[in-house]
Amino acid sequence: MHAVVKRAYVELRERTGCLKRLAFYTTTEEEAAQFEWVHLTGATAEDIDVLTTVDEDDVEAMRRALDCYVTYAETIEWSGIKRNIPREAVFELYQEARDPPPRSVVDGLAKY
Repeated sequence: MHAVVKRAYVELRERTGCLKRLAFYTTTEEEAAQFEWVHLTGATAEDIDVLTTVDEDDVEAMRRALDCYVTYAETIEWSGIKRNIPREAVFELYQEARDPPPRSVVDGLAKY
């Protein structure tokens, strides 16, 4: 799936010039290890480009987003993921230098 998103991003960025950053929401290796019942590969410390603290409104939005996966509702409930949403959002940025790393996914982007 990442390959399709990356290809679409690169093509649209070249054609339109308005796309500035592709950020993938991910999880850390430590968080992924908590879910032994499903194969998850978390990002290593070197792969993480942005780490942002989220507030309760963000956490609630993530819970509502999980409700959209109707066919996985039973698995989501069983996993307890909605009770264990991390208070930090982790992102990997595509094709960007990270020195110094941005403070947020929009840090350093010009306003339109």
